[in-house]
Amino acid sequence: MAGSSSERLRSFRTAPRVQPMSSDQEQPTSVLIVDDNHDAADSTCYILSHMGYPAQVAYDAGRALQLARAHAPQVVLLDLAMPGGNGLELAQDLRRLPEMNHALLICISGFASAEDRRLSRQAGCDHHLLKPFDWVDLLRLLDDGKARARR
Repeated sequence: MAGSSSERLRSFRTAPRVQPMSSDQEQPTSVLIVDDNHDAADSTCYILSHMGYPAQVAYDAGRALQLARAHAPQVVLLDLAMPGGNGLELAQDLRRLPEMNHALLICISGFASAEDRRLSRQAGCDHHLLKPFDWVDLLRLLDDGKARARR
C-alpha cells in the first residue's frame, strides 16, 4: 500500500464527492456489507456511499439474507467470524438464492491461511481479502462485480 494511513485518509477527505449519476448513465455497483463489527461495517458503508456506491449493512446472517432477497446486491462484502452463524455458512446460503446468481461474494477476514482461503472458495466466495483490506484492491473487485452483474 502506498502512503501512510494518515496520507490516504487526508486524500480521501479532500477528494471531491462523487456526483449523482444522470438517468442515461450506468447504475453504480450495489454493495451489501455483512460484519458484526458495527464500526467496521458502518465506516465501510459510509466510505462506499461517499464514493457513489449504493451500500447497505447487515450485522448478522439473518439480516444479510433478508437484504439479499429484497435488494439482490451485485457485491457482498462478508466477514467470516460472526456470532449466530459464520460467514462460510452465509456464503453458501447466499449462493442458493436465485437473485444472487451473479453476485460477487468477497470474504473479508482476519483469517488468511491457505486452508481459510480454500474454505471460503468452497463456500462460494469469489475473493478473499485480509483485514485490514487495501481499498485499491476492493475498488478493483467492485468494478469486477459490475461487469459480472451485466452477464
